Amino acid sequence: MLWLLWVVACNGTGKVDSEAAESSAGCDDGGQVYFADADGDGEGDAGVTRVACGAEAGWAEAGGDCDDGDASVYSGAAEVCDGADNDCDGIADDSPVDLVTSWRDGDGDGYGDAESSYAGCGVPEGYVEDATDCDDGRASVSPAGIEACDGQDLDEDCDGLADNDDPDAADETRYMLHPDRDGDGYGAAEVIRACDPADGLVEDGSDCDDDQPSVSPGAVEVCDPDNVDEDCDGRADDADDAAGAFTWYQDSDGDGWGVLIATVNTCDVPAGYVDQPGDCNDLDASTRPGGQEVCDILDADEDCSGVSDDNDATATGQIWWYLDSDADDYGAGAGFLSCNAPFGYIWRDGDCDNGEPLINPDAAEICGNTTDEDCSGAADGC
Repeated sequence: MLWLLWVVACNGTGKVDSEAAESSAGCDDGGQVYFADADGDGEGDAGVTRVACGAEAGWAEAGGDCDDGDASVYSGAAEVCDGADNDCDGIADDSPVDLVTSWRDGDGDGYGDAESSYAGCGVPEGYVEDATDCDDGRASVSPAGIEACDGQDLDEDCDGLADNDDPDAADETRYMLHPDRDGDGYGAAEVIRACDPADGLVEDGSDCDDDQPSVSPGAVEVCDPDNVDEDCDGRADDADDAAGAFTWYQDSDGDGWGVLIATVNTCDVPAGYVDQPGDCNDLDASTRPGGQEVCDILDADEDCSGVSDDNDATATGQIWWYLDSDADDYGAGAGFLSCNAPFGYIWRDGDCDNGEPLINPDAAEICGNTTDEDCSGAADGC
């Protein structure tokens, strides 16, 4: 019977939990294993157990909780799109209840192709939540398009009717064409009314330089010495998202590392910016990727690794701490390095009986017994 109680009271590391053993010893049925339930969701941490005669606050009969600090996370919980494993099956966002269905918007007109859908956590780039586009290869064709006489019998507004068969086609819009002198597919603002497109006439009149084929709303803005507005958006080079421009990151503290939240895209590097991102404190030059993590009262992340002090194995200033189970100011065991003392640990080791507070290196040796009270290695030095 004593052997059985010892087995039940052992924790996951093989060490005997004296509190659990005492509890089970007083139970008529030997007690039951309970799991620590810190977040109160009814399911506990399988790694933290105790034996008790009955249910107690903060403990649960089930032990499958994979995050005992979050009450919404437990076995069988609803999986949602948040990057976490809500139902503790080992996979995050595997069967979320809040999937979003979207449709591919190949032409960028805000309306998607009903034949090309995607269901996932959020709407990816190039997809929209509207599936009513009847031609996803033309940005001018969508339910918001304007029906016009174009000689192609094209249903621009996706209502099932085209050109003269569509009563929505307005006379004042159907014949507006523009001369395209440079042949880049975009015409000048000048309007020429015609029933059908012809050579040199196009429907788009947004070309800002109809004598340069490299300049049009469909062109790519590039970094150039003449500061030309190639894409006709009213901006050029550094004032635009020019191809060939670099992304620069603000470096307020001059440590050579910038922050991701303050960037500019320019052809040339502006003052106070660098090409290396990753600084987690741009007001302190000693804090940067590659900096030295140190133990400090601010728990600062000096090396920008995402962890600090006790959570960063590279932190300088850590000391050894030892488990003091009997609270006699002496610990025992292998110990571990940490900036701060965890609860129940102390910096001194050498306790030869970590379950008895009257036995430690500072205790007085008692004559006439076989106990080594002062942990000197020998009993009775009397």
